[in-house]
Amino acid sequence: MALPRIESLPGYAAGVTPSPLRKLFSVWGLLRRFPIIPLVIVLVVMIIPAIFAPLIAPHPPKKGDLKESRLLPPFWIGDKALSLRAETEINRSDLTPQITVADAQELVNAGNARIESGGESVSPGDRILKLKTVVAETPPGGGSQYEIALKDAQSFVERGKMRIVGVESVKESSLMTVSVGQQVEEIVSRGGNFSHVLGTDKVGRDILSRIIYGSRISIVVAAVAIFIAGFLGTALGISAGFFGRWLDALIMRAVDVSLSIPIILLALALVAALGASFATVIAVLVLLLWAHYARMARGVTLSVRSADFIARARVAGASDIRIMIKHILPNVFNSLVVLATLQVGFVIVIESTLSFLGAGIPKPNPAWGLMVADGRDLIATTSGWWVSFFPGLTIMLVVLSMNLMGDWLRDKLDPRQRQV
Repeated sequence: MALPRIESLPGYAAGVTPSPLRKLFSVWGLLRRFPIIPLVIVLVVMIIPAIFAPLIAPHPPKKGDLKESRLLPPFWIGDKALSLRAETEINRSDLTPQITVADAQELVNAGNARIESGGESVSPGDRILKLKTVVAETPPGGGSQYEIALKDAQSFVERGKMRIVGVESVKESSLMTVSVGQQVEEIVSRGGNFSHVLGTDKVGRDILSRIIYGSRISIVVAAVAIFIAGFLGTALGISAGFFGRWLDALIMRAVDVSLSIPIILLALALVAALGASFATVIAVLVLLLWAHYARMARGVTLSVRSADFIARARVAGASDIRIMIKHILPNVFNSLVVLATLQVGFVIVIESTLSFLGAGIPKPNPAWGLMVADGRDLIATTSGWWVSFFPGLTIMLVVLSMNLMGDWLRDKLDPRQRQV
């Protein structure tokens, strides 16, 4: 359907130049009449990423670097590091009672001792103090000095908890040796970078890449589940409404049973029996959704089965199957499309919920619900809020947009539902 020109909307008079405020209200009216923003959100967040995921995803969705990329924040958050310096601290409990001048001079020259009275040349009778190498830092404004032995600092650098100043890469820094006088930083919290725009998770996997690939899972799950449930439910609903009697009663009782089953309990039971998998999620969703299509198709069938065109089809010799497919199904189709559109968001929420509970898509697949579950223990500490926030925001935007598009489609396909 072609969008109308703004000049053709109400409020514009021929030959009159509208004011900027009137233009703004007219654009707002256009956005209300057509779901442009929800459509753009669905295209940008879900459909385009799902189609072109290998081309636009910056990193593989299942691989991460624990040492270099673990829990990196989004790119706009900078580093938080404590600046340290490798120095020497006097160990006064370790005084050397006797030592030759030559040995003492060798210790002083090597930086492992110093002359208590000062100076660089050792003379007989000088008191020599042996030194212990540490990493030390005095907090701004004074306070107690923070110390750590040099060998421990080297261990922290190798494990990626510290880095040598001037070396941007933690991995590169971990291969270097800390020496006396060298500036090092304790990484209190690392900042983000443009290589991982939305940050990384607990195992160093890129959040943006996993969201992009997760859109594929959401689309496939929604499409397969809605198609199977829609086909099964519509066929049963039309049959129940068309034939009636015992078949109608039997199918409707099955619908009542299906709608009364707790979805979480059903999912956990199937996972215990079959294991968490894509097929298990589809089975749970089909068992949950088919009843809605059956009730909708039955209601439409009951309203049209006594119509004149059905009677004429019978007189013309059409079989029951032909009447249901040729004459009843087209009347059901509009309602079927609207219901399927509205249930896309519902299916995404259910799939995400099941994955969140461990009864859905198994790890390490990048399902949006799994991503939210991976970061739930980091939200309260604020040390990794982005791990759950961005997948959750994606779910919210897609579900809200699909619901708005479904409402608009319902109003367009069913004149009785149009808003005045």
